[in-house]
Amino acid sequence: NDNFIFTPGVGADTIVNFNTQQDTLELDHFSNAQTTTQLLSLVTHDANNNAVINFGNHDSITFENVTQSQLQTFINANHVLLHA
Repeated sequence: NDNFIFTPGVGADTIVNFNTQQDTLELDHFSNAQTTTQLLSLVTHDANNNAVINFGNHDSITFENVTQSQLQTFINANHVLLHA
């Protein structure tokens, strides 16, 4: 059970071995990701079909071997902590 914590200025980061059933994700102070709906709108995928949250301003998180739909399901299951 890993807990990943990110704040603005993270740059382009990649998480490997992310477990959508056990891990948690904490996003602190991202102005464009303060609600689940806002966060879901930022989820895309890269050329390798890995899920990506693109916050803009050169900040993104890539989830290696996690699809866009898997990440969206994870977010909808309230495994993401959003702090303003």
